[in-house]
Amino acid sequence: MTAEPVPADGAQPAEAHPEFLDAADIAQLKAHCPELLDAVTALEESASTIQHNAALGSAAAIAIGKGLELVRRKLESATAQSTRLMSQQIEPSHYGVRKLPALLKQKMRITTYEARRRLSMARCLTEHHSTTGQPIPAQLPEVAACLQAGTISVDQAQAIIKQIDALPPRVRAEHKPAIERVLVENAPGLRVEEFRVLGKRILGYLDPDGKLETEPSHPDDYFVTVNQKTNGDWILRGLLDSTTGLTLNALLTNRQQGPADIVEAVRTAADNPQGGSASPEEDGSTVAGAGHLDAAGSSFGPPAVDPFADSWEDAGCQPNAATTDGNPTIAPVFDDNRPDGARRHDRFSVLITRGASEPTGTGSYALVVTATAEQLARGEGEVEAAGGHTRLEDVLQLSPGGKFYYSSTRPGTRDVKVRTEGRFATATQMTLLKARDRGCSFPDCDIPVGWCEAHHMHAHRHGGPTDLNNLTLLCRFHHAWHERHGWRSTLINGLPAWIPPQTLDRTQRPLFHSRFQAELADPVTLFPE
Repeated sequence: MTAEPVPADGAQPAEAHPEFLDAADIAQLKAHCPELLDAVTALEESASTIQHNAALGSAAAIAIGKGLELVRRKLESATAQSTRLMSQQIEPSHYGVRKLPALLKQKMRITTYEARRRLSMARCLTEHHSTTGQPIPAQLPEVAACLQAGTISVDQAQAIIKQIDALPPRVRAEHKPAIERVLVENAPGLRVEEFRVLGKRILGYLDPDGKLETEPSHPDDYFVTVNQKTNGDWILRGLLDSTTGLTLNALLTNRQQGPADIVEAVRTAADNPQGGSASPEEDGSTVAGAGHLDAAGSSFGPPAVDPFADSWEDAGCQPNAATTDGNPTIAPVFDDNRPDGARRHDRFSVLITRGASEPTGTGSYALVVTATAEQLARGEGEVEAAGGHTRLEDVLQLSPGGKFYYSSTRPGTRDVKVRTEGRFATATQMTLLKARDRGCSFPDCDIPVGWCEAHHMHAHRHGGPTDLNNLTLLCRFHHAWHERHGWRSTLINGLPAWIPPQTLDRTQRPLFHSRFQAELADPVTLFPE
């Protein structure tokens, strides 16, 4: 039920628009808080006055802006009180949601971020009552009083809350009232970005040795969130405890395979906490010194080689591939200059997909994809999968570990299994692949076995079989990159070879990874007569 605007002078409205407040809401406001309706009317009249008064000067414009800012500050204070009231009086499950942020998002038509921000303001700036009815003061009473009086802005209040929340637990427990007082007293003369500087100065005074900053955070401070963007990508945010963070950092940056190596990497990271994931030796990058940037700005093609040089060293470069006869050569490969974060993303993706595919008591994970038969035949299109939307071509690129089921969206059809385990390399096949390829098989890539996945040389969707003669190991980056740039792979002499596009090599000479050089070399040529 919606309230319709009352037509002026008995005229009929041209069109009835739904209002944010329905009739029941208006009745409740008239009974309990009629001032809000008067305030809405006053604001509408003020907006009309501002809009149609072209004679207002600069001084009047500034004064009106400050007046509206004062209204906003007082409104934020009242909103915090209202949010606290909702948290005490409302059971979210009665409205079909589990938690209050979801209810605020639904009823107020706001974002999840705004709902959580309002709850944070209510938590810090309003008093509440215990289970016995005893009043409990606000966590930051001086900030609450100043915001209600309009002497500090909403952004200043949030900056103060942020600085106090960032304090080490011991400092916050012992000195929070004094720190709050200092921040509030200095607020009128501070810009929002300057609160961080003042907060650091206060902490430096209370903890000159910096020992308290190394204390672990409260367990409730750790979190992980994943939010999907409209294009299907996901945003990952979080705060990890020391052990989890060090282990993840070691997994993302360490090139070794065994658990002992991971433990050692964790210990090394713990001994050097400032190292992070940006360590130059352990950044997960691909050693690709053979590429170059030509005049056109392309990162492809072999570097300029001196034809009169006596050796590779004299020519100013190192061979990064091998030909079919085992001779070293320069491969026109991509110089991986991506940011470290992009490379760590590849490793993180491998960790997640591998973790989902680890054998458990319940078997491998299953992914149900809802798509039309036409989308499945083309291998492309946006589909619904696992509670979110994704591209079907991305789903079909997943590595071994899962079972795929097809749910038809057309009436009169039944669900059928369209991606059987025959598409995926078995454990035995993976073991043999690791022994044969010993890492990513793309020329000049040094990503080890542990970060690689099986790749069909002749695509499975085009009829390629899942056997050793049609499989090779690729890192996640080259798995997605090679097809977009026209490279293809084949098996020659029992080893995976890569054929560059004609734009890079008109002869399309097969290239092998340099690690295969010894196996490809003809022993007869090694011992000239």
